[in-house]
Amino acid sequence: MASSGSITTGTKEGRSVTLSWTLSSQDIANNTSTIAWTLKGSGSGSGWVMSGGFKAVINGTTVYSTSTDNRIQLYNGTIVASGSLKISHSADGTKSFKLSCEAGVYSYAVNVSASGTHTLNTIPRASSVSATSVNMGSATAISISRASSSFTHTLTYSFGSATGTITTKTTSTSVSWTPALALANQIPSTTSGTCTITCDTYNGSTKIGTKTCTLTLTVPASVKPTISGLTASRVDGSVPSTWGIYVQSKSKATLTINGAAGSYGSTIKSYSISGGGYSGTSSTLATGFLNSSGTITFTATVTDSRGRTSAAATVSITVIAYSVPSFSSYNSQRCNSSGTISDDGTYIKATVSYSFASCTPEYSYSRHLLPRSRDKRTDQRFCQLQLRYSIYLWQR
Repeated sequence: MASSGSITTGTKEGRSVTLSWTLSSQDIANNTSTIAWTLKGSGSGSGWVMSGGFKAVINGTTVYSTSTDNRIQLYNGTIVASGSLKISHSADGTKSFKLSCEAGVYSYAVNVSASGTHTLNTIPRASSVSATSVNMGSATAISISRASSSFTHTLTYSFGSATGTITTKTTSTSVSWTPALALANQIPSTTSGTCTITCDTYNGSTKIGTKTCTLTLTVPASVKPTISGLTASRVDGSVPSTWGIYVQSKSKATLTINGAAGSYGSTIKSYSISGGGYSGTSSTLATGFLNSSGTITFTATVTDSRGRTSAAATVSITVIAYSVPSFSSYNSQRCNSSGTISDDGTYIKATVSYSFASCTPEYSYSRHLLPRSRDKRTDQRFCQLQLRYSIYLWQR
């Protein structure tokens, strides 16, 4: 690239001809350059030499021409002709042009010539564009640096397979753009991706260039998988289903995650349920016997293909305390029919101290007065067997 240049013919009788040019101006909007040119005598010889048949051609345009009969005294530095020429650049703003000159020095016939190719300074065309990385759903500013205030710009984006137009033929050099959250569907297995913004520059209705920039779009932290709920169901086992309760060391529970779903294209990759001393990595968890009493809270989460974890879902159950029934003492004595102790009584009074877990339903215990037998030891053993059998049935 250059802003000036020249070519010089060969020498005849110490005299040559030089065609020089200088960049005068450039019209950015119209993509043209204007140069000033001069055709003059040159060389090391002194004095003048009769010369004619001058011709100068620039960028295919003959800017000066005389016949060989039209002759002048040509000194070193004699300006034969000068002028200006407007040159159109290529669409990308670059331009190389050819120039040539010739003359008949000390002769009627053309006997010296020169040619060359020069390159003009490039005219800025496509505007440059830049943008700041941003979370999807939030605004970013797209900056446009243009060479001419008459230029307009159309901005488009591409992200994965998604494309769209941000603005058309805008005159602004700063454009606000909010990438939609729906673009997260393009990256279901990661939290960020590269977006390309394309800026097409127009001069009027003519597209004069294109440039691009990239920015990172990030899925905001609020986009994560969800759970609609966690439910618990009883596994009664030996506990009567009509009781409708969890009994310590007798009942189990099945936990189920409901409505687990990814967000904006993500999929569920793992599950987690824990509580009551149990844990699992499936959408359901079958516990063993519930060995604690009171309120037991189970917690569940899911993790999606982006590696993000949902808010926790919980469910609580109440486990009724339970212990094996037992008795601490037993005594059987003769009594009368009213239960008054009497060695001559014909009845036996049995007194038992016992304990049991009052789960549900409530139990009632009836004291039985048993007729006396003739053998006191037989009566006592019979009462003991009755009590033990009752406790055995209750344990089962």
